[in-house]
Amino acid sequence: MKWFGLLLLCYLSVNANAQDWIVIKSGDTIYCHILSVNEINIQYKTTSSEPPRSIAQEIVESYRRAELEYFPSRILSDKDYTKLKKVLRIDKKGLRFGFGLGYTYRLASAPEGSSPAIQEHIKKMKSGFNLKADVIYFFGKYFGLGAKYTYSNFRAETDRVSGYTPLGTPYFGTISDNIRLHFIGLHPTARFGSSNGAARFLLGITMGYLAVTNNSKVGFPFTLKGSAFCFSADMSLEIKLIPRLYIALGVELAGATISKYDYDDGFRQGTLTFDRKNQDNLFRFDFNGGLRFYL
Repeated sequence: MKWFGLLLLCYLSVNANAQDWIVIKSGDTIYCHILSVNEINIQYKTTSSEPPRSIAQEIVESYRRAELEYFPSRILSDKDYTKLKKVLRIDKKGLRFGFGLGYTYRLASAPEGSSPAIQEHIKKMKSGFNLKADVIYFFGKYFGLGAKYTYSNFRAETDRVSGYTPLGTPYFGTISDNIRLHFIGLHPTARFGSSNGAARFLLGITMGYLAVTNNSKVGFPFTLKGSAFCFSADMSLEIKLIPRLYIALGVELAGATISKYDYDDGFRQGTLTFDRKNQDNLFRFDFNGGLRFYL
């Protein structure tokens, strides 16, 4: 919730009221919708039902037209204004590439009745890191569809642990885990932005395939591999650095459970299955930052 509040506050601070206005040299301001601009006058409406009005440029101090503010020395024609919107990628269709990295927090907890050493190990395994990359095609101002890939890693080693090996034999000593998650899926996204493109708030989901590999050691090394359907929901804030390039901050909740692992210790292979109560919980929060580039 703290992350959501921070993102929302940043978004609202950048996405201020974007209504058109005209400031005349007498100091008065006309709030309106500007229809067209040339070197002689500005045509505008103050309500959608009234006929267009015109005001002479010679009495205009400055004006704001939808996305940008200009002064009489920098007047743009309608044709140049349209070209500028294309250059700045405002409300335009097109591809966006993004990548980022950050901190991952797993929601799994130790099984009931676990020893203090096992609980300590599970606690260590809650923290990790993530790398993300996505490509999205936006069909207009608000909606895009693409693909997203996330790599997550958790690793820990704990000494003086008593328990059982995967073969069921008692063990006391050091245990270690190195879990790698590969998640790729379809990524629809909704985008809401300030009128000048300075900031954009995005909401998305990802649905796809999760592959899990755990290189573990409990008395001897072995590898566990599994897969599952995974679903995630994310929110992020983009802030423009230069035209087409944005810095982004985001948070994502992703989740899946694994009921079956393929086991391999180099000598023996098999399958480990878990009932619903003991399935491996891979739900996690990803907090990340990165860059996004619009073509």
